[in-house]
Amino acid sequence: MRQITFIALLLLSSLPAVAHRDLHETPDTLTISFSSGVVATFSLTDALEPQVTGIRIHVGSHDYFVPPEECTKLRDIHFQTVKFVFNSSYGSPEEADYFLLEFDMGAPATKSFGEYPRVEVTFRNRKYWGLLVTRKIDARTWQDLKL
Repeated sequence: MRQITFIALLLLSSLPAVAHRDLHETPDTLTISFSSGVVATFSLTDALEPQVTGIRIHVGSHDYFVPPEECTKLRDIHFQTVKFVFNSSYGSPEEADYFLLEFDMGAPATKSFGEYPRVEVTFRNRKYWGLLVTRKIDARTWQDLKL
């Protein structure tokens, strides 16, 4: 019996060892659903620090897209702060004359007076209107800038 065990150990030790390696994947898309039924989908690059390559907002039966060249301007989005806003004078988001996604973005060094810059991705009359960044410039004042 000892000889069988010895032979088995000898055979096993001659097999090449296979190193275990975990594979890490980053998300290709990040989808955020809102109680109104609106869905925002962010397309991301597959990199150590993913960048936004596209934003699609699904409102009612229509999809609205942010141009890719505009998406490249967005860095360090704080996805936990994403909000959907629409003109409440209308009964639903798909009837509204404007709607927007609002979120904070930036690295900690971009904070001003304890606040990150806030971005608004706006659509007016069902067309992409632009990116607006609002930064706090003193304790009670915010300043708007076109991104």
